[in-house]
Amino acid sequence: MSRSGKALTEKTSENFCRAIREALGARFEVEEMLAVEFNLNLGLKQVEIEFYVDPVFHLPALVIEASNQPGLFYKVMHAVWQEDLLVVNANLLVWRGRTCLILYLLGPNENMIPEYLGHKIAEGVRYRRMNS
Repeated sequence: MSRSGKALTEKTSENFCRAIREALGARFEVEEMLAVEFNLNLGLKQVEIEFYVDPVFHLPALVIEASNQPGLFYKVMHAVWQEDLLVVNANLLVWRGRTCLILYLLGPNENMIPEYLGHKIAEGVRYRRMNS
């Protein structure tokens, strides 16, 4: 395993492998294992979040773009969870030091999210991730 072309430390590799095993075993106590590697309370820098309704899938989506940062995916997903949203599909693109997450969402009770509310949700996620 490597990060930015450099081998992970033995401790980081062990934590990562343990986190994967726990997640696959349906035990999601990953936060404590990952806390060693990055501060979960720090906000993210240079985050762009937009809401739109995908014209192909006809699903509400959040597009989140940021520079590669430790814990980015976890922090974004935690903010989405706080909004009580259901992620039905996620695409992750990493290119030239940037990460783009496209999260297809449904609201509480698996209902569609109206556009006006989607923009408020995007603002809420941005606020939580920039100011954590």
